[in-house]
Amino acid sequence: MKKIIWEYKRTPVTEEVLSEKEKFLGIRLPDDFRGLFMVNHGAEPIPDLYYAPNGNSRSFGALLPLEEDEQRMEFTEANSPYMKKEHDMPNKMVIFSIDPAGNFLCFDYNQLNNGYPAIIFWDHEDGVPEKICNTFAELLNMLHEDDDED
Repeated sequence: MKKIIWEYKRTPVTEEVLSEKEKFLGIRLPDDFRGLFMVNHGAEPIPDLYYAPNGNSRSFGALLPLEEDEQRMEFTEANSPYMKKEHDMPNKMVIFSIDPAGNFLCFDYNQLNNGYPAIIFWDHEDGVPEKICNTFAELLNMLHEDDDED
């Protein structure tokens, strides 16, 4: 696994708090995500870029925080029925990150790979889902620095 530094992380959350959020959403988050998320929720990874299927780099953005925040949407709010309806998003899609342009990285529980939901990029303007990879661990391994940096 690549070395990733997580900036701007919040106070770690407990298993009980995360389980409560999962119960609210009616899902269990993937094992390759849960531990990292409990320690780094609200944080941004460095490096923060990954390659889209078309070869272009995209920003990972920040993991959604589990508490309300004036600057970032909270995890439960982002995954509310209202947000899903507003973005014409299936219920089996769980948003875990919002990039600087307002697009989402999501788990798609309709596309399971050995029990792990696929990672989907959701453009907030056109609502067209684009599969990025099969697991969260794969997404982390795709993170890279800007190609223009020395």
